[in-house]
Amino acid sequence: MQRIGKLPPEYVARFLAPSSVDEVFLSHFGITKDEIVGASSRTDNEVAAWFSGLSRATPERILEWNHIAVNLGKQGFPLETRFPIGLATTYAHIAHLKPESIFAMLEGDEGVAQN
Repeated sequence: MQRIGKLPPEYVARFLAPSSVDEVFLSHFGITKDEIVGASSRTDNEVAAWFSGLSRATPERILEWNHIAVNLGKQGFPLETRFPIGLATTYAHIAHLKPESIFAMLEGDEGVAQN
């Protein structure tokens, strides 16, 4: 798969911001801002190969991230305090969907935008 272009402005505004999904992901794998920005100029396949080659991207760490990611924003997980703020402000238009996690909130927002 090839790159499809630049990030939309709404993503650029929060890219690598403190208390963002990006920050939690990078921190989990010990990836620096410079490393991820450098990788962003590569194709999807090249990024996948680069990531797979990281000593910190062990199968165990990846499984742990997969568990954390689906629970981001829930009680006891990263972004627990940011989730209700985002839902009350930026994502208030989908609050009626009652998303239970960060990714559910983002998915709901993308679904509303497509309709």
